[in-house]
Amino acid sequence: LFTLSDYTYLIKEFSKKEDLSEEIMASLYEWRKNPQDWKGI
Repeated sequence: LFTLSDYTYLIKEFSKKEDLSEEIMASLYEWRKNPQDWKGI
């Protein structure tokens, strides 16, 4: 189960990469909208 700090860490790690996956960003976006329903990346 991911916490807000995990989410923040993921954002920081992903933002370091130039080849950011759209699938990952979509998952993070969905999680941000509805964290209790988020199934993971």
